[in-house]
Amino acid sequence: MSSLYLSYDEQDAEKIALIVRELEQAGYRVYCDLNLPVGAAWHHVVDFTLSNSDAVVVAWSSASARSTRVVEEARFAVNNGLYVPIVLDRGAQPHGFEQNSVIDFVDWDGSGKALQFRHLLNRIQHTVASTTSLSGRSALDGSGGPESIHAKAERQRKRLLWQMIIVVIVIASVGVEMKYFGWRHLRGGVQGISWESDDPRVFQDSLKVGGQGPEMVMIPAGVFSMGSPTDEYGREGDEGPPREVKLQAFALSRDEITFDQFNVFARATNHWLPRDERWGSGNRPIVEIGWHDAQDYARWLSEQTGENYRLPSEAEWEYAARAKSATRYWWGDEIRPGNQAMANCSMCGSPFDRRQSAPSGMFERNPFGLRNMNGNVWEWTTDCWHESYKDAPRDATPWLETDEGECSVRVVRGGSFGDDSSALRSANRHWAIIDQRIFVLGMRLARDL
Repeated sequence: MSSLYLSYDEQDAEKIALIVRELEQAGYRVYCDLNLPVGAAWHHVVDFTLSNSDAVVVAWSSASARSTRVVEEARFAVNNGLYVPIVLDRGAQPHGFEQNSVIDFVDWDGSGKALQFRHLLNRIQHTVASTTSLSGRSALDGSGGPESIHAKAERQRKRLLWQMIIVVIVIASVGVEMKYFGWRHLRGGVQGISWESDDPRVFQDSLKVGGQGPEMVMIPAGVFSMGSPTDEYGREGDEGPPREVKLQAFALSRDEITFDQFNVFARATNHWLPRDERWGSGNRPIVEIGWHDAQDYARWLSEQTGENYRLPSEAEWEYAARAKSATRYWWGDEIRPGNQAMANCSMCGSPFDRRQSAPSGMFERNPFGLRNMNGNVWEWTTDCWHESYKDAPRDATPWLETDEGECSVRVVRGGSFGDDSSALRSANRHWAIIDQRIFVLGMRLARDL
């Protein structure tokens, strides 16, 4: 299923709602701010939807042509080959966009069978096909095109072969020795725990249904400065004021929770199975799960193991991501030190950049032994959204509805394969609607020790 972003002005919301309805009935996933909570920050929506959409439909009207936000979104779409313009008022296109042909929706009757709506679908289909050839992402099912089925299959087979070769090269190049923290004294005499790992800090709990839970890494207690300094490149205002936070030891899953791990829970509880976006499932991070889905999985693991599994607090997440560092990323301030791919993002230099999620274990562990904390997919936390750290807790306690917390949205961390390098910074924070299920959003679980 292809994803569309719809840019418009709120004065046109009534007509936009009809367009969204017809696009969804045509099989598209449509993102816009019709259902966002009051006060939602636009730049967060951009990171989750605009930057990861296959096409951007811009609805020009006398109101949207005066909107700085819509113009910025349209400019982004043009620069990235995603631009699909429609006009709700004749002559509404602002200066600089007149050269682009538009679809006239001035007299549209709201029907998905109308000629202008069919023209819109054709334009979207063409744009999605173009972005697919550049990014490697799947186009809308059944989109077809001038290419024959056999030619298309052969092209995809060659692309897959080259991707596999690149992945093998990347894996072969990773052989960095990591420091261990000496957790060996905790390993003896613990019932129901497996220690079969190349890292002495990693363990797994046994499940009542059989098998093992996710690989968990023991994170040492400590104190760190949470947030970013005012001079950090890419910093946003919600990352401060910085404060000292003290944490007790806890465990965090070594990788993002994978499809294989989540499917054990889904089969045991008849929970629905999220889609894998045709990237493959297995040991890839689970995506398209909401905050409540993550909570359900954590509760099930707790019942299966007798231990307390949960989503990490925002403070625990940043502490684990930093791993004693104070730089933009745990490895330093540059996204590609020595031209080495350290993560999966839109400009990280990996074979998965802006294409899809990477399987577990594709990149170096941080000094705590955690993988893919930066990039790949965003990760849910327990905390409600606050616009700054003013009056925030100074321990690992989740920050919920107190101090004007917005609990219909929750903090997410880490950035994704479709985001730029600033989103991958250890201090960067964003939010997602609590029931939002999106292909760049997954989870990682914490466990009490």
